[in-house]
Amino acid sequence: SLIAMVILSIPGVIEQALLGNVDYLVGIAVVLGSIPGAIIGSVLVKRVPERTLRLAFSAVLLIMSVFLVLKEFYLA
Repeated sequence: SLIAMVILSIPGVIEQALLGNVDYLVGIAVVLGSIPGAIIGSVLVKRVPERTLRLAFSAVLLIMSVFLVLKEFYLA
């Protein structure tokens, strides 16, 4: 399914790039963060219990959701 997403998103990315709507620095930052993140994540999956990873991921999602709500109401 990821291959299908990549194939289907290519025309949209090309169109948005031609329209000047792509921030290349943000894209590079995402790529540079994703590669080490994937490596670290694969190591953690092997060494940390699943319950601990689920709780950590849940905590990150909760913190980010609170941040987004605060940002929406201009409180952060």
